[in-house]
Amino acid sequence: TAPMLLLSLHACATAPPLLTRRHPGGVLEVRLNRPSKLNALSSEMVDGLREAVVAAREEGASGLLLTASGDRAFCAGGDIRQVAAMPPQQRRDFLRREYSLMIELFALRDSVPVVALADGLIFGAGAGLFMAAETRIASAPSSLAMPECALGIVPDVGATDYLRSCLEGGIGQWASLTGGRFSSDAMAAGGLCTHVCGADETERQPGQRSLPSTSDAAEAVQATYSSLVDCSSAAELRDTIDSCGAAATAPMAAATRAAAGGYEAAAASLVFARETLDSASALQRLPARLCDAAEAAEAKGDLGLASWARDTRAALSRASPAALLVALECLQLPLPEEPLARRAAALGAELAANQALGCRDEFAEGVACAVGERKGQPPRWEHASVEEAEGDPAVQRLLDAVRRAPPLDLELESADERRSAAGRSLEQIDRAKGKLL
Repeated sequence: TAPMLLLSLHACATAPPLLTRRHPGGVLEVRLNRPSKLNALSSEMVDGLREAVVAAREEGASGLLLTASGDRAFCAGGDIRQVAAMPPQQRRDFLRREYSLMIELFALRDSVPVVALADGLIFGAGAGLFMAAETRIASAPSSLAMPECALGIVPDVGATDYLRSCLEGGIGQWASLTGGRFSSDAMAAGGLCTHVCGADETERQPGQRSLPSTSDAAEAVQATYSSLVDCSSAAELRDTIDSCGAAATAPMAAATRAAAGGYEAAAASLVFARETLDSASALQRLPARLCDAAEAAEAKGDLGLASWARDTRAALSRASPAALLVALECLQLPLPEEPLARRAAALGAELAANQALGCRDEFAEGVACAVGERKGQPPRWEHASVEEAEGDPAVQRLLDAVRRAPPLDLELESADERRSAAGRSLEQIDRAKGKLL
């Protein structure tokens, strides 16, 4: 048994983190393949995904299908341990390449159908990949969240666009600032996913439909996967998706209730609405407002809403005050109407924010408390409050840089150019590892 176990562990350690396959019908599948790491995006995976986007565009693929190994996570975010170990300039380079991947995927939708099939956690950079796809299929057990503020950075990879675009009533700001999690029902209700597979039809919102459903979630995901990879053209892929029916967006009040844990939509909308939560002073007052909301709800016997308000206040207390302030600024920036320009503008502001925040000591602190040597402990942030962060000249300079940030450029390189750039990036990382050792 011991030799077999060692062989299994060795196979997991040596398996490529990204698998690509061109199916007979022309669908190009790219599978995230780090299940033991919850398919966290490494630098190598980012470069490989960008090469796949180029291949899909230049080789006339019937479609690009994003999948992942295992059933725990589609992708739980970027590999923050790897990023935290990089020298500052390489962190900034990684973020630019990661964000470039997101805009390239988003732009590919105009020429090639892009489908993401997610089963499990869809967090951080994983949510960025998922939301860049035109067709976004989630299994019933899946959930989506953007917990970046608890790491000392801002929600990124396009989140300050899609959380605003899909969700109204302040719920996008709630999710961005607190890292609040969306169930597959909430994702469908708010438009974060286009389809749900393996869902019980009796539990769908009125008007919603799902992809193949069985009593076993894994079987439903496999049935959905098979129906997609068997397509022989872009038209057939789109027809297959259309014939399954979309998870129609429910009335926004229902989406907000689902996203906020099923509790009172009006309270969530009121507390986090962009019109009222629009400044540092409003952000500073937010914990007190949530405390008041909890007490008022308790007085009325609404224990569910009281619990939600307290949990939300606790989530805010775990976040970096500087990250909260910069995230709110990103969420308040005006964005263009055209979808590609809108996503590029959001990514540009997020890049300016996180290339700075990701190189501060706070990011290392957030990573240590999330996945490192102090896992589970409360982070020791540089600022004790939003008010203190607002008074820091360095934070003010960053806020100004975010306001002036240009949209992220869409640079459509050839496959040869992309491979050359990826090779240079890997050489830089190898040199950095040598220095660290």
